[in-house]
Amino acid sequence: MRVLVVEDERRLAAAVRRGLQAEGFAVDVTHDGEDGLHLAREGAYDALVLDLMLPKISGYRICRQLRAEKNWVPILILSAKDGEYDQADGLDLGADDYLTKPFSYVVLAARLRALLRRGARTPEFYFVRHIDNSRLVKAADPVRVREMRLFSAAITVLFSLVMVYGLQHFSAIEGGYRVESEKQAVEQLREDNRALRLAEAQLTQPGRIDQLAHQLGLAQPAPGQVIHPNARPDSSGPVLAQVIPPVALPR
Repeated sequence: MRVLVVEDERRLAAAVRRGLQAEGFAVDVTHDGEDGLHLAREGAYDALVLDLMLPKISGYRICRQLRAEKNWVPILILSAKDGEYDQADGLDLGADDYLTKPFSYVVLAARLRALLRRGARTPEFYFVRHIDNSRLVKAADPVRVREMRLFSAAITVLFSLVMVYGLQHFSAIEGGYRVESEKQAVEQLREDNRALRLAEAQLTQPGRIDQLAHQLGLAQPAPGQVIHPNARPDSSGPVLAQVIPPVALPR
């Protein structure tokens, strides 16, 4: 298993080489970022141990450049920068693991073996983090499209039925009010017509006075008497009124 170590501190780089070789790794070492990027591009390495603070090209730039070139070699960052944001930046740029200095060679070897067991990461691993998928056009889902169309059609039909029912209901109420008002108008016309006929009968039938007199129990009215059509027998006042002829006054 070939491992490339990119570390600018020569003594530390030599110690890392000895420690990894003792664990069975084949190790190549370089001390600046430019050579490290070149070797990572050209050499067929199984893993890369990368420091961040490097001359010429930083470890951040190496990591970003390799991922941009679709090089998915497992990268373990080995750095003295132990801040949480430093670690987050390294991992977000495409690193697979992050180990801070000082470190244990046993842990370093174990983490490299874990990376090698997982193998090189595929592009899908970095897809969400490094590609803006908000601009991607998703393939149409015929089943979902058909379901949405059926749902929209059902909602439209239901809404139409509710509207038709409401219009019919209010139209029936309005029609009922109109019929009732027309009935009242007809009844009023009938009453007015009946009253007019009675009035006309009283004016056009001379014998009605005799009928009224008989109904009231009176004898044949004498000349000069006046009968009230609406009169009723009442002990408190006379029904008949005597018309007295005028008397001539002496001059």
